[in-house]
Amino acid sequence: MNLKQDESLIATFFDEQPQPAFYMVPLWSEYEKRIVDFEYRYCNREFFVYTGLAPEKVLGNRLFNSPAISVDDFRNKFLQQLIDVYQTGNKVFDKFYNPDLKKYYSFTRNRVQGGVLTVLQDRTEEYRMLQQLEEQTSFTNNILKHSSSGITVTEVIRNSQGEVVDGRTILANEAAKNLLGLQDEDYRQRTIAEMDPSILSSPIHQKSKETLQTGTPFQVQYYYEPAQKWIELSVSKM
Repeated sequence: MNLKQDESLIATFFDEQPQPAFYMVPLWSEYEKRIVDFEYRYCNREFFVYTGLAPEKVLGNRLFNSPAISVDDFRNKFLQQLIDVYQTGNKVFDKFYNPDLKKYYSFTRNRVQGGVLTVLQDRTEEYRMLQQLEEQTSFTNNILKHSSSGITVTEVIRNSQGEVVDGRTILANEAAKNLLGLQDEDYRQRTIAEMDPSILSSPIHQKSKETLQTGTPFQVQYYYEPAQKWIELSVSKM
């Protein structure tokens, strides 16, 4: 099967596919001793829509003068990746933020006859959501870190009937640890009842279960026996 037949076959499968796809063939050094670049020989319609590039800007061009990727470090990385796929036949999966296109995508590369076929999957919205989550997490962590009030998050423990029987602290800021005399290994490895056995028979336990059901927060004063301190608690459902 020659290259024209390869390209025609690929076009039959990928012209109407919703994922951007392109096919590249290797370019060899003199006497075909080694691969020095790859040339774009086919791109489906979705590729041009996705990149915003015209066919004449891409087809026939090489990886190292591609308008889709201008950074040489990325070009070198992708060249080696293409060579590996072409020479070994092994499939490659990777992900990449393209600063030229301002898009984040994952892709697979497969050897197809005399070249390498790459299929893209847009991940831009997913990437933006992850960035927002990281920013929100950083913001929340800063609030916890710099708050002068002790803040803890407790996960409830239920029995087989679904009843709340205990709890485990999964997060405590420095102010809370200092106030209650907590060590990281204490609250991460022991339940609430193991640290303070009297809490399950106290009004705070019943009020906390009501808050889980109704979502209504409450305030209460409680004598925390392990630290021998009276503390005032504001309890809310998360």
